[in-house]
Amino acid sequence: MSIQKKWEDYANIFLDDFEDSEENKELENIVGDKKIAAVIKFHIGSHYKEWLHSNIDALNGKKPVECIESEEGIKQLKEMLMKIPC
Repeated sequence: MSIQKKWEDYANIFLDDFEDSEENKELENIVGDKKIAAVIKFHIGSHYKEWLHSNIDALNGKKPVECIESEEGIKQLKEMLMKIPC
């Protein structure tokens, strides 16, 4: 199974609980993708702003906001998010 298919299956799990609140809309606007936003919100919660601007070891020291600037970074971010225990 491809990484993209795994991501789609994984991210879809979190969409039902991702309500249309102002906070969630803001997160979606920052990351530019509703599925990525839903997964971040589930794992990180309301501390997502701080997390998005923190250097993350699992992203080779990059900040998540830096990852959303390129396709390769987005792929890396998705793979990292799928590895966080639920």
